[in-house]
Amino acid sequence: MLDPATGSVTTTTQTPAGTYTLTYTLCDSANPAVCQVTTATVTVTPRPTVVNPQPDAGTATAGTAAMPVADVRNNDTNNGQPATATNSTITVGADPATQAAAAQGVVLDPATGSVTTTAQTPAGTYTLTYTLCDSANPTVCQVAAVTVTVTAPASKDAPPVPTLSKYGLLIGAAMVGLLGWQQSRRRQRMQGLCSPARGGSMNA
Repeated sequence: MLDPATGSVTTTTQTPAGTYTLTYTLCDSANPAVCQVTTATVTVTPRPTVVNPQPDAGTATAGTAAMPVADVRNNDTNNGQPATATNSTITVGADPATQAAAAQGVVLDPATGSVTTTAQTPAGTYTLTYTLCDSANPTVCQVAAVTVTVTAPASKDAPPVPTLSKYGLLIGAAMVGLLGWQQSRRRQRMQGLCSPARGGSMNA
């Protein structure tokens, strides 16, 4: 749009890419009849495509198959909009860390964006990379990382420590008492054997 008051030409955020030509008439203020028509050409270039993948992280437990990350695109954007399977593509990284993770069962599915583990995946921390590209401009790409932590399963509860019931305590106390009484009786017999008989006399 050409503003006749200021002579400025402006565009809006909705103006599509393309070349636009405007005409205007320039006249002399002192001689309004002296005029000349000319043009102004405006070229609007396409907005640069920007993909912005973000790092992801998830956890799983060893011994159980799991999906620690449902879709790595859930926190990614493409041209300011949420990245989807329609407007973006995923390529799994070929770096050693990603390949090592895949060998242990930590796999990124490029079709769905999900990261899964298997029941055989050992406990540990795994890092994968992926490349997010714009579907309409396949050369516009960015790389992001995914970290998956697989923890060891919780140890089983230790067996309960045996405890004595009230009856067991009573029986134990009775046995201790019986032993004590037997020892007391034994001491009394020993004392009786070692003492002189009552009423007896001893000759010089």
